[in-house]
Amino acid sequence: MVADPDADRVYLCEDRLQRWARAGTAVLVDGRLVSVEAEHDFADLAAAALFCTLTCLELGLPPVRVRQRRGERQSHYQPARGADPAEIALASWGAARLVVLHELAHHLAHHTPGGVEQPAHGPVFRAALVRLLRHVDLPRQAAELQRLFDQPDQEVTP
Repeated sequence: MVADPDADRVYLCEDRLQRWARAGTAVLVDGRLVSVEAEHDFADLAAAALFCTLTCLELGLPPVRVRQRRGERQSHYQPARGADPAEIALASWGAARLVVLHELAHHLAHHTPGGVEQPAHGPVFRAALVRLLRHVDLPRQAAELQRLFDQPDQEVTP
């Protein structure tokens, strides 16, 4: 297994972005006004699964199965194994679009040349997540997340 030194930082950046997206208005961040597209929660598992299916088709990716996770701790992605397709397991709180896109970014990274050998939340994953945000027409979220990813560690605070 490849070490994943960037996981905590990625989660911190995503949490910050999600707070801005849920604010419903522009927020003042480090002396500048930040306005991103609003967050969206899927109504149910079927809606999240359809979103993943269509996004995979649009990007030419193999399909991914979406299911409810048995545990409550976190959502997760499992690459395809043998005849079993890739799978996204969502915790009950995982219906937010950004959570679904995070897991789908693992799928995209897995199918990116060299992505399998990279840390789970490394540069290939981060580029995949930003690409997905742009693909689903969230350019301001994509730009702000990229900006957060590009900041030195000490500047990304909760």
